[in-house]
Amino acid sequence: MDDRGAQGFASSEPFLENRPDLHQPVVYAVESGHNDLPVIKEFPGRTPYRIRSEIRPGDDLLHPTRFIEQLHVRTGSSVELRFRIVNTLGASVVLTHLHTAGVDRLVVLDTHSAKGATYTFSWTLTDATPPFLPVTTVKLPVSLGTAEVEAVFVQGTTIERYQLQYPYAVAPGHTTVITPGWGRYLFEYLHVTWLDEQVSPTLTELGPLATSAPRGPSPSPRVPARGPRSWRDPASRYRERS
Repeated sequence: MDDRGAQGFASSEPFLENRPDLHQPVVYAVESGHNDLPVIKEFPGRTPYRIRSEIRPGDDLLHPTRFIEQLHVRTGSSVELRFRIVNTLGASVVLTHLHTAGVDRLVVLDTHSAKGATYTFSWTLTDATPPFLPVTTVKLPVSLGTAEVEAVFVQGTTIERYQLQYPYAVAPGHTTVITPGWGRYLFEYLHVTWLDEQVSPTLTELGPLATSAPRGPSPSPRVPARGPRSWRDPASRYRERS
């Protein structure tokens, strides 16, 4: 304990900066997915923040710029998560994928994409059971969990994946989600490894739409069940690696 340092978030174990009684301006905690929700609830008078890293111009690869961002706890009968996906890789096939609580949804955005193409897309989390749910709305059981939202790029046999993770809690009539999401990137060299990529122009979370704002056109979702062989087979390999 004497060697705990005084670097706050920059220390290896930031929670050791806390006093035993937690009576201090800043309380440190280790990020732990959906278990963050009970911690945030335990401190209703405090604003939660997360430390992030971003490689900015001039940064060394191993020494990115660190900064903090405010977290938001969004609650409602349903929570819509909006995204901008940019084809920064020049892949021909662009998909978006959501996985959580036994739900696995894969939607094709484009099968003839090009570098620089941009897509706006939404996933909605809810506990409601209306007569009809679109493929982009996911009904969740009463539970704590983490929703994984991905932008997937397929070019031949090469598959690139960018992911944002969203801790959530579902109670009858209420869905609660922590935003913004925590990012990572699937890196493949000799073996598959997930690497933190907390700020990425490829997959960006957008703010919620204002209730009075009109919705613009969005891509027509297509579930990849019977698509052309040029993208169906890579999607199958993508599923096997998930």
